[in-house]
Amino acid sequence: MKLRDYYFDLPERLIAQKPKKKRVTSKLLYVRGNVIHDRVFSELPEILTKNDLVVLNDTKVIPSRLFGKKTTGGRVEILIERIIDKDIALVQTKSNKRPQSGSLIKLENRESIKVLSIERDFLRVKFSSPIINILNDVGNIPLPPYIKRIPNAEDKKRYQTVFAKKLGAVAAPTAGLHFDRRLLTEMQKKGIQIGMITLHIGAGTFMPLREEQLKTKRLHKEHVIVDEGLCRKIEHATSKGGRVAT
Repeated sequence: MKLRDYYFDLPERLIAQKPKKKRVTSKLLYVRGNVIHDRVFSELPEILTKNDLVVLNDTKVIPSRLFGKKTTGGRVEILIERIIDKDIALVQTKSNKRPQSGSLIKLENRESIKVLSIERDFLRVKFSSPIINILNDVGNIPLPPYIKRIPNAEDKKRYQTVFAKKLGAVAAPTAGLHFDRRLLTEMQKKGIQIGMITLHIGAGTFMPLREEQLKTKRLHKEHVIVDEGLCRKIEHATSKGGRVAT
């Protein structure tokens, strides 16, 4: 299998640039057997049945995109991959020339980032202040690269699921963006169970697929937590003949 086997045409006019006003009015593709149905996400409770279990991701997106300048004046875009310590992180950068070990990047709020080392696709860096404080001050919501617009105040709310709880993701679990609280309540009233995992989506999700990954069958790593409570819910659902959907 070659990388070109994955190429397909996706016209830009079919890529939504802003969310619908109501989450549950998004489209839902429903496949039953060999038949494909176009439905609406609000109809999900009609598709699911009692004892089914829906597993949702309660990760919360951090404002992980930063902008700064190298000491030479060159502009740098920084995207957090993973926070390792209060002031240490792995990041991706976008600039004319990749920053080298020992170099300094000045941020918009006069804080700075020092490049400690280069680790393949990422840089290990040290922030001049606690990372969370800097992100809360000048961090931007990391909209996917196919969204061709500047993030706005509304994105801070809409690029989070309604059940987001645990900070750590640099991208939203997009399928979860279609749920609202009313729909979740409707599902539970019908006897559809809801479980939670925490999977912190990393910046690797924005990286293009490479030939070597097809050969090794290995992608980037992400941090995931599955607790005993969810395992028990899965066992209970399957023992009752329910399905498990993630």
